Amino acid sequence: MIQKYLISILKLPGFKQISFFILNKIKIFSMEFAKRADKNLVRPRTWSNNELRKFSHLFEGDIINVSGWRDEDKEGSKYKDYFVNSDNYYISNYYGNQGYQNQDNEILLDLEKKIDIKYFDKFDVVFNHTVLEHVFNIEQAINNLCNISKNVVILVTPFIQQEHYIENAYNDYWRPTTQALNKILKNNGFDIIYQSSNDNNWYHVYIFTIAVKNKESINNIDKQLIDYYVGNKMFKS
Repeated sequence: MIQKYLISILKLPGFKQISFFILNKIKIFSMEFAKRADKNLVRPRTWSNNELRKFSHLFEGDIINVSGWRDEDKEGSKYKDYFVNSDNYYISNYYGNQGYQNQDNEILLDLEKKIDIKYFDKFDVVFNHTVLEHVFNIEQAINNLCNISKNVVILVTPFIQQEHYIENAYNDYWRPTTQALNKILKNNGFDIIYQSSNDNNWYHVYIFTIAVKNKESINNIDKQLIDYYVGNKMFKS
């Protein structure tokens, strides 16, 4: 009853514009407050970095951050420092702005094209953070990530985020769902053993995924899958 009364007021001349202006200001204030008050959940980079820290120390061998640019976690550290038990750590990039820089242990890889067979099964862990949304041929990209991995692929992908791109560096194409990730990974012989999301009411929503080729080889990660509709918190009335 109250809702109908308020809606009828909003329809009056001049009230709609003023009301939406006020509501938008409240929304912006609420979002900024939530980002500060609960940054470990609401700020997607902080959240996803914390998720990675839960597991990164468990992995050994050769590890690569694919399309990792400078390997920065945007919180003052390098992702290399997360994988404290790695034997060798690599990054890959491709040509262009924010691309290949000929750094130590940097490999030139184009995710949109079939990768040279010499890289197949080369890395024990393949890590990829917020890159797949920028690759138009996303199925080929995930296929490449799976091909170069001996067993583990770790993905961080946005599900709710505004369009973002930089001219002559990268474009913006996708927001894959949990079902899409599961389907494409399974088509490449990988099963998801852990998946989570910072699903929230206020800001960007990411999905964190760990998938493996051989589930029996991973016994130190408790299986967790997402059993809800990601995005519900923001859009559910």
